[in-house]
Amino acid sequence: MTSILQTDIFSRSLTWSGSTPVPYSADFSLKRIMPGVDNFRYDVHLSPMFCEAASRIVFHFIIKHARAEKELSESFDWLKDRDEFKRLCRDLMLDAIKRAKMGDGEIQIDYLAQVAACKFLIQEIRKQFEELETRFNNLVWEYESTDEDEVIEETVALKERLLKIRHQRNKIITNVSKEVFQFFLEAQRPLKERREANYGRDSLLKDDIFDNPILHIENQNDDYFMLERYVMLGHRIDDPDRYDTILKMIRDLLEKIKVSSPLAPKEEDREKKGAEAGDESTDEKKKSAGHDINGWVMQVETVDLLFNYFKTTDFIKELKGRKDLNKTRLRATEIKMKEQKKLFHSFYAKFRQKKLLGRIVASYEMKSIYLQYCPPLVPQQVLQFLISSSARTSITNYVKRLKTYYDKSVVLVPLKKMVVKIGRMDSLKRKKYFMQFLNGFFRLHRDRENFKLLKHALDRINLVDDEKTIALSKTNNTLYEFMLPQEQMFDLETKPVTSHVILKADVRGATVITRQLRESGLNPASYFSLNFFNPISEIVFQYGAMKVFIEGDAIILAILERQEEEAGKYCVSRACGLAINMLDVIQRYNAKSKKYKLPILELGVGICYQNQPPAYLLDGKKKIMISPAINSADRLSSCHKKLRRTFDRNSNPFNLYVNLAGQNSDQTLSDDEIVRRYNVNGIELNEPGFQKLASEIDLKTMNCSIPELHDEKIRIHAGKFPLVTGTFQQLIIREDWVREVDGTDFQVKGRTTRKYYEVCTNPILSKYVKSRE
Repeated sequence: MTSILQTDIFSRSLTWSGSTPVPYSADFSLKRIMPGVDNFRYDVHLSPMFCEAASRIVFHFIIKHARAEKELSESFDWLKDRDEFKRLCRDLMLDAIKRAKMGDGEIQIDYLAQVAACKFLIQEIRKQFEELETRFNNLVWEYESTDEDEVIEETVALKERLLKIRHQRNKIITNVSKEVFQFFLEAQRPLKERREANYGRDSLLKDDIFDNPILHIENQNDDYFMLERYVMLGHRIDDPDRYDTILKMIRDLLEKIKVSSPLAPKEEDREKKGAEAGDESTDEKKKSAGHDINGWVMQVETVDLLFNYFKTTDFIKELKGRKDLNKTRLRATEIKMKEQKKLFHSFYAKFRQKKLLGRIVASYEMKSIYLQYCPPLVPQQVLQFLISSSARTSITNYVKRLKTYYDKSVVLVPLKKMVVKIGRMDSLKRKKYFMQFLNGFFRLHRDRENFKLLKHALDRINLVDDEKTIALSKTNNTLYEFMLPQEQMFDLETKPVTSHVILKADVRGATVITRQLRESGLNPASYFSLNFFNPISEIVFQYGAMKVFIEGDAIILAILERQEEEAGKYCVSRACGLAINMLDVIQRYNAKSKKYKLPILELGVGICYQNQPPAYLLDGKKKIMISPAINSADRLSSCHKKLRRTFDRNSNPFNLYVNLAGQNSDQTLSDDEIVRRYNVNGIELNEPGFQKLASEIDLKTMNCSIPELHDEKIRIHAGKFPLVTGTFQQLIIREDWVREVDGTDFQVKGRTTRKYYEVCTNPILSKYVKSRE
């Protein structure tokens, strides 16, 4: 009867109409990194100061977890050690991010540094445990060199203490590793925003890669470890609960699930394109109804989503108890619960058919008492005692034989009572244990896969510290060095300039303002100094800019990008941020001017990037910059007088509009003759500058509909960049088409194929972008 029921269950179609499980993936690659001197591994030189300090701190952690402070006469400030270690990790990883940025935005350099630091810490924890043993051995030898009775007693006690520490090696190393890597991850959290700004959120390494218990254990088959962290599995060839056996069973069952929820459009497009290209992976997915089975098993949330009808049942009760009951939601949740229940019971029946449920239930029940019996027994013997009558007989006989030479009395009565308890256990509790097992197994599979991924990368890292290898690898340009700030002794001024960006800010109507001030008996020079030049000079340093030229109503600034200099890799980002800040400063000073009935200032800003260094003339010792970008920035900052009069009569949502007064079909006219700009408190960025900006930071493109701002759709690009001070600033770039207008009345005739880019300061746009972060 039972087999008929089981066959019936497996023959039914397994359907799921809820959200499709999201496959888990932590893949990353180092394929674009140049191999080192052995043509296989990547040569990495970590900061000697970091390595030395980290070794000392790790040793402190080893002593702490071994509780050996008294024997070694050592005392430490644990909080100080922890904070010092986190600071060192943060500074080292910050250098890696900077070097990744210097390497043309090559994020794999950042990955390399994280993996290299991980390898160093793993090796160092084991090395420092050996150092602890050496210290104990040295103490023993010192005591053994004397014959005093008291010293002999201390020697015996010291040897016993050392033996106990050796027995606890795995536990000590695991605990130290867990603590050290937790601090390693915490140290990097302040850098998350910077990495996201550089490369995007999806490119970040998952914490799961380093926060992985398997990474910190020397024997993955350690039953103590598996029982406490995951699930206990068999290791013998004939064990039905071996890892590979369970994994195959779960995969086979998941493949039978027919997902009836509609695919998202992007997913549908990917499947279609893959099928047209004859992609083998797509064909495989089709065979399993489009499932990424391995990704499902690695995603721990899959368990709750597909099987946890217990949780959904509780939620249904909660929904029914609400006064504002949403019947549609309730019906959908009830359908979800029924499907979860069916999927759960199909898995449950399969495991029961394979005689695995007894093992699973026993493994969870024994957790409360197994340490009473281990040693002299091992966890697998305790498990066998609970599930097999023949094993109980042999283990009972084994315990009797131990009495002759084992000084601990092994009483099996509690285990026998547990056998009876398991036999009488109700079905609900067994099912909840099975749910725990699925959750633990999925976590185990994720961590094992992540460990294999990281292990492959660790094996490719060559941590070099000898001078000959460092010199050879550096000569061949294959050495990746990551240093602390105090070790980086170089003069940035000696680095060659590779490109530059020019920013020009031009005051609108400066002549009129000057005349108004003079007619009022006021000093125009002091007005412009206090309201324009001085405030701007105070913020220039935050963006790494330098003054090129100052005249009565304009200022020209430059940001240089130097070879192997991280700060310059944000030259366009920082020029845009500086322009925004300049306008903000001017608006604040305008508020004061209005209060005292003084003229207000309006600017037009142009930003021009050029992918080559500027040239210089020498006037005595003074360098005078020459660059075509200066002339281009001057044009971008300009504003056509007639167009301004036309626009000022209308309310416009933006501060910059670029138009062509007639098409230049015969190429006989210059842009200066046909381009008409409206630029009042606007910032225009040239197209090469926009392309450079897109390579500097991760720009999210949005097509916005904001009726309260503009009737038409707005195309914007948003991202964040770091200032020299370490803080972050938001950028919003509006992309629009250049319009063709009539040269006399400036009526729009149509749009051209050219685009322009405005760095936006509109608060409505800023609010819109923040709402979508």
